[in-house]
Amino acid sequence: MHAASSIDSDALAFDDDQVVQAWGLNALYDRRTARRVPPEHLEKLRDILAMLDRSRRPDDMNLPGLRLHPLKGDLKGHWAVWVSGNWRVTFRFEESSVEDAGYVDYH
Repeated sequence: MHAASSIDSDALAFDDDQVVQAWGLNALYDRRTARRVPPEHLEKLRDILAMLDRSRRPDDMNLPGLRLHPLKGDLKGHWAVWVSGNWRVTFRFEESSVEDAGYVDYH
């Protein structure tokens, strides 16, 4: 999966207040551990990361149940998909690669 990956796990970038979520998403993507991801989100996050891995543009993530939407303001150019409740996976594309993926709880 990683040889042809569109996600550079080293390029996952997060704000300081998202460190736990960032580490959890990065570790889950690299298949090191799922420990920091809420168990109830695990299956969906794995599915989302697999879809992001195959995606080359935002519209590739426009699938039923993901509620793809563009972000505004300081995050213009980023996109989000729904995980559960207030939780989203955010990302942007640079050419055909996913950059700045995040796992965020929008309170």
